[in-house]
Amino acid sequence: MALIDKDAARVWLGVGIGAGAALAAPWLAPVLSAIARPLLKVVVSQSLLATERAREGLARAGEMLSDVVAEVRAEAAERSHSERQAIAQALGGGGETSARGEPN
Repeated sequence: MALIDKDAARVWLGVGIGAGAALAAPWLAPVLSAIARPLLKVVVSQSLLATERAREGLARAGEMLSDVVAEVRAEAAERSHSERQAIAQALGGGGETSARGEPN
């Protein structure tokens, strides 16, 4: 029987809390709204600021990566040109090549 009494007490406690919340809602809603709205504005503001900072950081990282890719391509082109000159020189062409790597 004690188990049933415990369960009944819990049910009545829940009913009491629900009834109290229903009675307090008209007074509590404006108070919570007055607190929640400024808090929500701060959260949205900080989220926008964080998003903008992340975009700036990603833009900087993208620019840096683009610079590195351009440097690597330039070095590869220079290396390729040097290799073509060495091959032409080894073949007896004097080492002079055009921009396309053909002997002059």
